[in-house]
Amino acid sequence: MSLIGLVLAAALAAGSGAQDPLLRAWLVNPPANPSMKAVLPDVHAVESRAEAVFVRSAGLTVNPLGALEANEHEPPSLVRRLEFRIPRNPRPAGQRVPVAPGIIGALVNGMPLYNPASAASYNNQNLWHCDAVARERSRPTGTSVLLDTVLRASDRHSPILGYALDGYPIYGPYGFDAAGKVRRMRSSYRLRSQTARLEWPDGTKLAPWQAGPAPDANAPAGTFVEDYEYAAGSGDLDESNARFGITPEYPAGTWAYFVAIDEVGELAYPYAVGPVYRGVVAVDGPAQTPARAGTPHRLFFDPRLKSGKRPLYLEKVHEQPLHVLIASEDLSEFAHIHPAPVTGRGFAIEHTFPFGGRYHVYADYSLPGEGPVVRHEVVTVEGAPRPAAPLRPDGTFVDGVSKESAGMRVTLAADQPLRAGVDLTLSLKLSDAATGQPVADLDPYLGAWAHVVVLSRDGADFLHAHPLEAAGPGFSEGFPHAHAAISSPSPATIRTVTGFRRAGLYKLWVQARRRGQVIAVPFVLDVAPAATPVTSAPLPAGAIRVLVSGRGYEPAMIPVAAEQRVRLAFLRQDAQNCGATLTFPELRLTRTLTAGKPELVEFTAPQKGVVAFACGMGMLRGSVVVTGTAR
Repeated sequence: MSLIGLVLAAALAAGSGAQDPLLRAWLVNPPANPSMKAVLPDVHAVESRAEAVFVRSAGLTVNPLGALEANEHEPPSLVRRLEFRIPRNPRPAGQRVPVAPGIIGALVNGMPLYNPASAASYNNQNLWHCDAVARERSRPTGTSVLLDTVLRASDRHSPILGYALDGYPIYGPYGFDAAGKVRRMRSSYRLRSQTARLEWPDGTKLAPWQAGPAPDANAPAGTFVEDYEYAAGSGDLDESNARFGITPEYPAGTWAYFVAIDEVGELAYPYAVGPVYRGVVAVDGPAQTPARAGTPHRLFFDPRLKSGKRPLYLEKVHEQPLHVLIASEDLSEFAHIHPAPVTGRGFAIEHTFPFGGRYHVYADYSLPGEGPVVRHEVVTVEGAPRPAAPLRPDGTFVDGVSKESAGMRVTLAADQPLRAGVDLTLSLKLSDAATGQPVADLDPYLGAWAHVVVLSRDGADFLHAHPLEAAGPGFSEGFPHAHAAISSPSPATIRTVTGFRRAGLYKLWVQARRRGQVIAVPFVLDVAPAATPVTSAPLPAGAIRVLVSGRGYEPAMIPVAAEQRVRLAFLRQDAQNCGATLTFPELRLTRTLTAGKPELVEFTAPQKGVVAFACGMGMLRGSVVVTGTAR
């Protein structure tokens, strides 16, 4: 029998009550030699338990479902070990539960169903996500005889094509209406009317540097999943792309998802499962047990906008939406990790604390429309503490201090004695520990050649610095966080600028990657008191104050009228931020900001558009936005 016949026969058998449809729907390969079973296509096994059905496969199929299998979340691989847990008794969700990036369901051939919001995004900012299904659909290899037949079989109720992770079935596009007649189930999503991509469908307003490309021939409407909006009542399906009704397999009625197609039979957004689940799924949250040394502990992070709302996504900065830095209270232990998004919004990761005691945990991220945030918490870990390790300064650093790790010597030098209240240029020279020759084979690490993390002895002051870099061509287009090209060989000397608001002991870690291994080399700094206290001078008359701190520029977006004379006074609070250098690439203007001293920038606003500015590291960003016409 053909595959299409198998699918339809399975649907008919399940509908007749011959067997539980959750067990019957799958295309299961017959038993085989154990050594061969791991590489068989389609479904290997279906195991029924009281609370759920477990479906196992290698993520291979000879019976593809075309564009529905679009995968831009995981690196391509031939053989995987997949296990899908499908609840036996699904129930409707009482609140909206957004689907997470990655796998959101299982298809009958054992292939994962992925969130159509691709991992690929415009400018790699994680804000405007390419539509993976649409991209796959446009390729000739994205066609499928099975899917094509199911999409066009309009004379009967469509068969089950899979199950979502909430336990509800996913059908083809045709189902029973209220009168029991078969017809196409229409999506309730539509393309938004946009002249610019500055706002998400949920109303979140983005900063100019977080905008997507203007809708045009190169990026037409529908390029990104954020181009669509839900219009209640415009179709047959709800926000989840589901509806309640009778189906052949569920004569008493069930919530079910339907593969959406348009009037001409083409797949239509959101394709199968919408941006939120219809049913209850396990929502990730904080760990319910205390952290214990030597045992993996689940860390959960729940970033919120100032309004208290959970953002759909965080902006990627240095290739990750969330950087978490962990240090023991005595600063002996250090870790830099990257939690992953989870169902229900939020981020989670398992981390093993090596010893008992208190740990500082810093979450470093950038919110859509709001800018950078550092959240600091203290976690108490049960278990035997680490032997005390007092901090001892490594030297003055004026002549350089060297440490070795993993066959590499790292020499850290400062351009002047370490003192609070001033900007310090730190240079990193990396050489081979055996030969003494400069290292030229560093691997890029998180979009840079090195990262520098600094913590004060009491954990109250935190800095996450990066190499100085020239703004890339994307800056002038409103994307100031475009990094300089990363290409071999790596530079002999890496420089960064940092500062300290107060005297005391600090620990600094230099992080770099070589030959695939990430190393963290620690240094202890003794910072002397400031020569003179930082005091703020008065602002120039008629100027708009722009405060510069570790939180970024405040305000970060400055509305002006077209052709208005703009007077901005940048006032840097202290030296403990990366705002020493201010650049306006479009104006070809660079200024040095001294803590406490206002720096005036004057120019005439253009007739329309945005004038972007940023710090020398591209971490702090702002824009002057033309919003009207000068009177």
